[in-house]
Amino acid sequence: MKRRIIIYAEAKLGLYSSKTGNCAMRYFPEEVAAVIDSTKQGKSIEDYIGVGKGIPIVGSLKEALPFDANTLLVGSAPIGGVPDEHLLETVREAMRNGMNIVSGLHQFFSEMPEMVALAETHGVEIRDLRKPSPNLHVSRNKWKEIRAKVILTVGADCNSGKLSSIYEIYKAFQRKNIPSGFIGTGQTGILLAGCGVPADAVVSDFIAGAVESEIEKSDHMGNEFIFVEGQGALTHSAYSGVTLGLIHGAMPDAMIFCLDPTREYDDWGNKIPDLKKMIKFHELTMSFFKESRVVGIGVITRNINDEEEARQVIRKIESETGLPANDPYRFGCENIVEGLLRALPRTHSTTP
Repeated sequence: MKRRIIIYAEAKLGLYSSKTGNCAMRYFPEEVAAVIDSTKQGKSIEDYIGVGKGIPIVGSLKEALPFDANTLLVGSAPIGGVPDEHLLETVREAMRNGMNIVSGLHQFFSEMPEMVALAETHGVEIRDLRKPSPNLHVSRNKWKEIRAKVILTVGADCNSGKLSSIYEIYKAFQRKNIPSGFIGTGQTGILLAGCGVPADAVVSDFIAGAVESEIEKSDHMGNEFIFVEGQGALTHSAYSGVTLGLIHGAMPDAMIFCLDPTREYDDWGNKIPDLKKMIKFHELTMSFFKESRVVGIGVITRNINDEEEARQVIRKIESETGLPANDPYRFGCENIVEGLLRALPRTHSTTP
């Protein structure tokens, strides 16, 4: 059955507060029937997230039911990932109306006896995007056996475009008919990929091993390039651990550095270091294992309304770093793709 989605974003619809739902509206809008947010009911969704033209904002699931959807997507994730009673009741109502549940919360609906019973009674499925595989293990140093070229996004801060940059580059490689794989590492990336590693829900000792396993699977499929979504930032005092775990799990052959040039401080209030210094820091981190360079810059320009001003900022970053830079979602990423292919030429030796 074709998926038709209602996005739950109650009181959270926004650029940063409903990222999972925004992803659905950005990359498969034809599947999205409506968005629930009673605080913005009847308003234009584009005014809040810049995409989703024509998708209605409704005040409740009851108002969304006439759109004949079969899936409820929890499109926002509160800090701590714990659902409130309004969300719980909406999920119950959705299942009673024959809808599957897709959630990126840390608290899993598939482990709540009441929700499991409701799903069985009404013949629907629950998919918890952040639920780790039960078969996790530490890294086994398999990176030396990987034939594909692995590319990882890293960044100056959280919410710095690591997912959008890597996914747009991955899609560009697909358009060139280059066998490529994409590995999501957060609930939004996993929603796009259909599988992946919920890095912030994996025990720290197992992050590298979990990513390594996904890369092995993708490599065995014959992909020449494997694109891995990054998380956090090495220079972020709260989230550097997950970043380093992903770096050591991916052991990338190249990195794409991502940033929002309008930010002076990270979301913890610490000053963001100099860009060239951060690039060197990431390359030094990888140098203990192998040479891995930052070969392109993904630039978020959504806070720069004027298009020409945004392009000037990108050109300035290119001039300062000597690397191809672009806003992959807003302006495309062909120059970054060309830079990647120059740095990592195709060898045609990865097909089994």
